[in-house]
Amino acid sequence: MITPFSTLNLVQFFAAINENLYKLLAAYFIISILGDLHSNAIMALIGAIFIIPFLLFSPLGGIFADKWPKSKVTKVTRCLELSCLLLAISFFYFKIIIGVYVVLFLMASLSAVFGPSKYGMIPELMPKEKILYANSVIAAFTYLGIIIGTALPSILIWISDKDYLVALLVSVCLAIIGLILSLFLPVTPVENKQKSVRFFIYLELFDSLKQMWTIPSLFSAAFAYAYFLFIGGFVQLNIIPYTIKNLGLTDIMGGYFFLVTAFGLGLGSYFTNKICKGKIKLEMIPLSGISISILLILFKWFFTPWPIVFVWMFLLGFFGGIFVVPPQAFILANSPEEDRGRNVATANFFSFAFALLAAFVLYVFTLLDLHPATNFLIIGIINFFVILALLYKTRWFLFFKA
Repeated sequence: MITPFSTLNLVQFFAAINENLYKLLAAYFIISILGDLHSNAIMALIGAIFIIPFLLFSPLGGIFADKWPKSKVTKVTRCLELSCLLLAISFFYFKIIIGVYVVLFLMASLSAVFGPSKYGMIPELMPKEKILYANSVIAAFTYLGIIIGTALPSILIWISDKDYLVALLVSVCLAIIGLILSLFLPVTPVENKQKSVRFFIYLELFDSLKQMWTIPSLFSAAFAYAYFLFIGGFVQLNIIPYTIKNLGLTDIMGGYFFLVTAFGLGLGSYFTNKICKGKIKLEMIPLSGISISILLILFKWFFTPWPIVFVWMFLLGFFGGIFVVPPQAFILANSPEEDRGRNVATANFFSFAFALLAAFVLYVFTLLDLHPATNFLIIGIINFFVILALLYKTRWFLFFKA
């Protein structure tokens, strides 16, 4: 018998596949119309359109997660996802490029709203001692969904002989499955029915940060969780230039390196529960963070023969999974029930703010004409000092209970 948690995990798994599937299908479709010469600009615009909704609507997702049953938010967003994809069929058929972009924006917005309910529902479906396990499983299946969603567009386009409508129908089918599964979620409790939807929703972020500051280690855990996307975002953006300039390989190989990292993230996330023996150990953050710094520095001098980079990328992902799961679980376990969704939303908001910061830092490095290997070295050193500063503030250390 499928448990409510397993149902939630499958719903978010299909959602993760669909987000990445549609994003890349949209990119390939628009490139097929406008031509390869515009591919860089198209990919940059696709990336921006996908990130901006998380900055705009994450606070709103937190409000909905606290004010309404999280299971209801899940069902509504899955229904709207299907509606968006059905609308996309007409845009693909009539080759309305602006419409394809709009649907991507809407799907990313739904993901931003769904995120706080997805994670906030975990303590409502699982006992407190199982929160780390649940986060490990959710994170592992999220990264697995990213891998499948990233690989699937190329396969579908090849099988369908570049019939993008046929490929899009697969995305529609996945949305239908996700919607049907969401209907089996039990009705979850309303944590803060009286919460009002403010006109200026970003005040929620300010209130959330003030509250987290008063709870031991909660603010630091939220920072660590958000900061991870700076490292992850930078690695994702820098790996293709590194593959081309350092290894002399194609940009496609850079994509494979990213998939290996995502696979490592999934395994690291899954095994975090076993490594921590079911307990939320924030001391794993500095341990894995320093390991990430060492790996980033290795990219500078140890990249031949080039298959060794696969090892570095896998380990980078594996330690990344160990880094990100404990703070995420800590936020869920230690946030007040009535504000749990808001705190998750705040962490999500700053995660994507850090992702934008990573893009900006890489842009600055590009203006300075730094080599991609040097970029990894600099970020590795910066990360080392960030981890030391975090360790100094929190006194987290191996086998020390925060």
